[in-house]
Amino acid sequence: MKLSAMVTRRVKLAIELEGALAVHAPAASAGLDEFFAPVTDDGTELDAESYFAVLRRKVVWWRERLIHLDLAHQEELEARAELRGREVELTKSLYGRLVSLRRASHGLLEEDDLVTLGLAGTVSQDPVTVLRQGEKSWKRFQGDDPKVRSSRWPQVREKLTAMAGDLGPDVKALAKTVKELKRARRKVESAASRKRQGIKDFDRHYFWIAKSAEMHFRMAGLEEAADLVKPQARRLDRDVG
Repeated sequence: MKLSAMVTRRVKLAIELEGALAVHAPAASAGLDEFFAPVTDDGTELDAESYFAVLRRKVVWWRERLIHLDLAHQEELEARAELRGREVELTKSLYGRLVSLRRASHGLLEEDDLVTLGLAGTVSQDPVTVLRQGEKSWKRFQGDDPKVRSSRWPQVREKLTAMAGDLGPDVKALAKTVKELKRARRKVESAASRKRQGIKDFDRHYFWIAKSAEMHFRMAGLEEAADLVKPQARRLDRDVG
């Protein structure tokens, strides 16, 4: 599964920062140990080599977290797309059968009875509307009292049911899919929100780690290495080669 462009840019930056820390940290450590002992979040004093190791671990952790959030979002998108495809197919099937029923019922029953049965007028292709119309017709054909005034309804029902077959499976399958798709949309929105927050968190920590590495490399006299790890805001906002 391919990472999104926004995440790919950040992963590249994280890998470059991690690599620069791995290559230049030993030389920087030698130049810093004599007079500098950074303190970690929990108050523990570290020598320079250990401090750079902490920075590298932080880079890796935030990179992996961002990848995880991106992939989780894409998985939810794929699941939603699969459900959407299923919904389209089921809607087409039920829609076609309702259209056939509507055409066959005209001339057999009066307009008021067609309205009662959900077979009057046109059939919408909207999944929720098709489902509602399908459920209404199915219940009527199942034998529920439809309050149809025509004395011919029992014969008409038998004829239409024989022609269309049992609407139940299509109705039940579409109802289930519509419900699942609604849940899937919420899950996509939730995953997208976590990913957006993950990108903000990554950017904040990337800048802190890169700025810290740059400062310590300059203190150690490693100007070229400092330039390598210097935070690059512009690369967060556009594709890189």
